[in-house]
Amino acid sequence: MVFRVLTVVCATVAAVLVGTAGGVYAASMLNNSLSASVNIVPDASFSYYADRAATAPLEDLTLGDFMPGQSRSFTFYVKNTSRGPELLFAGPGGSSESVEVLSLTFDGQERNTLAAGDVAQVDAVLRVNEGAALGSLNFALSINATPVTSGP
Repeated sequence: MVFRVLTVVCATVAAVLVGTAGGVYAASMLNNSLSASVNIVPDASFSYYADRAATAPLEDLTLGDFMPGQSRSFTFYVKNTSRGPELLFAGPGGSSESVEVLSLTFDGQERNTLAAGDVAQVDAVLRVNEGAALGSLNFALSINATPVTSGP
């Protein structure tokens, strides 16, 4: 019985020595932390609609025929589909040299804060340049949305 115990002890000591034979390393660690903070905000998202009830999604606008130099107003709706309030405002104007004036207002304001799920009427005025080339004209309406937060 003593022989077996001695064998087990010797085998265990040998295994420990082999395991550490690669070297003995001193463990020292420097811990230096940096404080950080974030402000969690909802994603800004909105959808376009043809009606105030937001039941007719709008993929694009077809505004019909314009004469060079002509202006026209049109209306569509924007619904805040995010989980929090958003500040809506017009982005960069039309992306064509033929578009002279493109203005957007949101419920009569240049900027409008919409609560989640609310809908704003967007009134737009488009004026085509006097020197606009005849034919089809494609341009972009750009609307920006910024989540409204109460944080710093």
